[in-house]
Formats: sequence, C-alpha cells, structure tokens
Amino acid sequence: MTRSKGMWVFSLLVLLAFSSYSYHARGDELTEEKNLVIEYCKKHIIKYFGDPFPKLSSKCCGIVCLLIDLHAICEKFTIKDLLWIDLEKWATVTHVCGNSLLPGTICAGYVVPRYGHEPPPTEHSV
Repeated sequence: MTRSKGMWVFSLLVLLAFSSYSYHARGDELTEEKNLVIEYCKKHIIKYFGDPFPKLSSKCCGIVCLLIDLHAICEKFTIKDLLWIDLEKWATVTHVCGNSLLPGTICAGYVVPRYGHEPPPTEHSV
C-alpha cells in the first residue's frame, strides 16, 4: 500500500514538473512574440504619432496574423510598454490586419470595441 502511494505521489510530482516547464516555456514564447509586435508594429501603435492602419503586406500584419493568442500578448505588455503603446491603436492594428482582438474583451485594461466594419480580406482568406 505504501509503495503504491509513493508511486502515485512520484507520478504527480513528475506531472507537475512537466506542466510547470510547459507553462514557463509558453511564457518565454509569448515574451518573444510581444517583442516581435513591438519591433515590427512600433510605428503603428506608438502614442500620439502612430498610424494604426498598416498595409496588409507589412511585417507588422505578418506578425499579427501569425499570433495565435493576442490576448496573451496583451497580458505580456509591461507597465513600461504601456507608457508608450496606445492600446486603442493596437486593437485597431489587429483588426486591420485581420486577426482582431475579440470585441468586448479586455487588453491590458483597455476594453476592445466592436468595429462597424469588417477587416479587409487577408491573403489567407482569398
């Protein structure tokens, strides 16, 4: 009985170790994705000066279209990032690029609006 209990505890610990590693690996991947967004979309999401309408063929839209979980990227924005990122512009960029943040959801404290028009067709949907 004690041996089977010990194996059960050992199995549980192994499972927890793997799930913890997976969680941290995904966190690192999200940080890399956020950094790509900042690198390629900076001129579109910067406060006061950014143009939130990138061309569909831009690297910014290319990155945005590849992102699977945009809301997880929102959670990765740091306080320092939010000092210069305009979240309304970020939401618009995701919409214009065809991989919109979901309307009514919250992105780093910003409530994503419902847009009155559909995003332009992407190369993937043509």
